Formats: sequence, C-alpha cells, structure tokens
Amino acid sequence: MSVFVVGLVLVITSFSVSADSDEEYDFSQERASVYSIDFSERFVLPNENRTEQLDEAINAIHFSVEKNPHKSRNKYSCALKFYINSQMPIAYPVEGDVGSESVVMTKEHFIFDDVARGKKFKELDADDSRQFLRSNTYRLMAFLHAGRRISSLSMSSFKKNIFTGINYLKYDVSCYGLSSSKVKDVVIWIKKDDAKDNSRRVRQDPDDFIHITLPEKFVNKIKVIAKKTAAINKVLR
Repeated sequence: MSVFVVGLVLVITSFSVSADSDEEYDFSQERASVYSIDFSERFVLPNENRTEQLDEAINAIHFSVEKNPHKSRNKYSCALKFYINSQMPIAYPVEGDVGSESVVMTKEHFIFDDVARGKKFKELDADDSRQFLRSNTYRLMAFLHAGRRISSLSMSSFKKNIFTGINYLKYDVSCYGLSSSKVKDVVIWIKKDDAKDNSRRVRQDPDDFIHITLPEKFVNKIKVIAKKTAAINKVLR
C-alpha cells in the first residue's frame, strides 16, 4: 500500500523557501508512518516503520500534509491518522459509522443559506435544532500535548470498521505547533465514550481521555515535515 511508503530524512539542518515554493513543494511525499508488527504483516508493509512502542490498541499512525480545503492563511495543513482496534472505547460523533466534519457544518446544508445561523435555529422545531447541535460533536474530542503546548484537535473524519476490527480516525493538527525544536514528547488525548460532557469546560479532566504517546522516532520525523510545511505556508501568505 503506497500510502505508507515513507520517503524522508530524519534530520534536515536547513532548507530554502522561495516565492516559487508552492510549485516546488511536492506535499504528497511529505509523510511518515509507524505501525505494529501484526499490522505490517497483515497489510504487507515495509519493516522499517515497524515498532513495538505503540499501545496495544493502536495498529498504525500516519502523518501527512494536505492542501487545505478551506479558505485559510495556510495553504497546507497537517493531519494525523489513526488505525485503532475497533473495541477501543473512544467517543465518536453521535450518529453514523462514517462521516466528515463537513457533515455537521451549517454551510454544508442549503437550509441554512437564506438567513443567519442564529436566527434559523430559533425558527427550527426544538427537536430538529437539538438533533443538529447534538450531532455536531467533532470538537473537543481530542487534544495534542506537545511540550508545554496544548491544542484542541478536530476529528475531521472517521470510519468504523474500515477493515475488520479496525477503526479509522483523522485529526487536523497544527504544522506550526509540531515544528518547534522544544517539542520532545507528543501525547494525543482522545475522549473516552463514557466521558463527562466537556463542551463547556475550560480545563479538561485527564481521566476522561485515553492517552496515546507517539514514538520518539516518529515524532522526530514529523517535526522535520511540519517545520518545512510551516515555513512554506508563511511564504505563501
């Protein structure tokens, strides 16, 4: 599966960024993977990215750079993709086995085109309004702890049982936040399915989350990619 082929060096001392960087930047090759031995044998993947440092419920983690589909200061965005044991008790958006964040965005639905969102919700039946807002549970479901930096992650898409016994989660992450030389340890917190409602909390309860520590070698790889991508985004603004 070519999606897991890694073509990068572990250390880049310097690189130049020019006004032509957008044309020169082959972002499709900026990727890194790490996976368990069982996962690599199941999907016939290169041995070089195998590790025994992943938690038992984590089959694989993939980091990639993508063109930002939304209007943003940053043309390129970074993403972390998890292939996890389907029995892992994490919280998913309320409805469905598959979805993307756009599914629960008001701009996705024509019924919100004619009036301001706030006014429209006041006009909706209470059950319709409650159901739509209840389904919008992609936010505050995960956090990234990188050094002293803590940032909320948005689950941009998910698919239950993408393969037998494996669920897929995709989170958008800050390229800039991962690029700092001060970042040593990176831990992802993913909300448990029986966690308290944290939508109105300023401080999160660590016990409400499953903690996934990314392997050090993998972190070093993605820091190189994130730093390069953040620099190119800065030039292209």
